[in-house]
Amino acid sequence: MGHIPLEITVKSAQVFNNVNLFSKMHLYTIVRLLGDSSTPKKRKTTIDEHSGSHPFWWFSMTFLVDESKLLQNNLNLSFQVKCSRNLGDKSVGILTIPIKELYDSTGNRNYPTNVAYTINSSSSGKPRGVLYFSYMFGGSENKSHAMPSAARLPSPNPISPAPSAPYISTGYDDEEYVFSTNNIDSSGQCTLPVNGCSFRSSVVPSAPYLPVDYGC
Repeated sequence: MGHIPLEITVKSAQVFNNVNLFSKMHLYTIVRLLGDSSTPKKRKTTIDEHSGSHPFWWFSMTFLVDESKLLQNNLNLSFQVKCSRNLGDKSVGILTIPIKELYDSTGNRNYPTNVAYTINSSSSGKPRGVLYFSYMFGGSENKSHAMPSAARLPSPNPISPAPSAPYISTGYDDEEYVFSTNNIDSSGQCTLPVNGCSFRSSVVPSAPYLPVDYGC
């Protein structure tokens, strides 16, 4: 067994009470992986400074989960919603979930699963709000998937241009123009005004006439 990537997207929350006396709350969430010291176990969302008690983050993060510890139910995921303040951040509510609970309740692992959990006070245990997030487990990292070798394809046969196809050399690689043969003189040269500039092009004498209106 190896490690399984667990992608978490902390979406939003609803906080019941304002922990500030007079100002709007600036909320963020810290997510921790508990029970495995072999991988980075702490992530933090951005701070929502505008939404107050209804913060919106939509912040994604990924943890590598030890598959054996997951199946033994030894890993937990902790969410802590905090309020950013000048004199020290204040905890709003906390939530701890066994990762095996998320793993067992996942229906289709090809798509994220959306859930909502109550966050509680860390001291009194009373409900302080609701946290909304999604999660998705990936495949085990120790499983090798051999890529099939690319099949050799025969080289395509070059396509020769039609003998009667006209050749018009404009000298302009980034523009495409169509010419009227009414402006070609006896020497095979053409002078046309293009955006105020004198435009010259050489035409193969054997090329057929192209009866197209240039729009000059």
